[in-house]
Amino acid sequence: MKNIFKRKNKSKDIEIIEVDGGTISCGGRRRTIDNRAEKTIVSTEIVNFELEFSLTSYVLDEEERINGFYGVFFLTCKRTENGVECHYKQRKRFGPDVTEDFITDVEFLAKLDKIVKEEDFAILNGYSSRTAGLPEMFGNDLTIDYASGEHIYTFNNQSIDLPIDGLRRVKELFDSAMKDSKKVNQTAKKDEEPEDFPTEWQCGNCGTINQHSLKNCSYCGLPKPNVDPIAQCPCGLDFYGKVPDKCPKCGLDKEDFF
Repeated sequence: MKNIFKRKNKSKDIEIIEVDGGTISCGGRRRTIDNRAEKTIVSTEIVNFELEFSLTSYVLDEEERINGFYGVFFLTCKRTENGVECHYKQRKRFGPDVTEDFITDVEFLAKLDKIVKEEDFAILNGYSSRTAGLPEMFGNDLTIDYASGEHIYTFNNQSIDLPIDGLRRVKELFDSAMKDSKKVNQTAKKDEEPEDFPTEWQCGNCGTINQHSLKNCSYCGLPKPNVDPIAQCPCGLDFYGKVPDKCPKCGLDKEDFF
């Protein structure tokens, strides 16, 4: 069978550094390097970041598993007028995938570029290694675009070339930004919600639960006290007499609201 990996290289800038035997469908490997790719990036302004990497063949220690550093990761972000739009996906071998879209501030991109520079991702710029016949997404695939027009691109579908510590730092940065985004959204949602108001009240004489609109107890006729309640359960029940150990309406322990 013809080995198509030995086709003539038409670009003088793309250097073939290794061609192994095999075919396009089974085991053939082609490694190239783009001699135009810069190994030092001057710009610090990332405008687009796309990273996929697989830890399925990486031997993990127990701490890494506990911290969720396993499986296949898809981490992307793009600068927009609204901030930085991020996508986070972790594909696990066991259990449901983790997928989250969120928006963070531009400071995130500065922190991301700091990792890229300190871990020297650009040293692999222009390097590509493709092995035919492998399942989808082994190794790593990285694309970074800068405002200056500079780029970083590297690909290997067999094994990880990028530094593991660098990948871990990027993953942790996305984790942190995702958690902060959730906190902001929860706070905003809470501010938008109308204040809770009591819907019922418990008679201090007989313990009957009455609708808030009733001015007298529906069982014993005792007037509803014209004072603030002794306690109020989050479910909306007001207490004017002895507060029971558990809310008779929702079962919440007294210690949690009184």
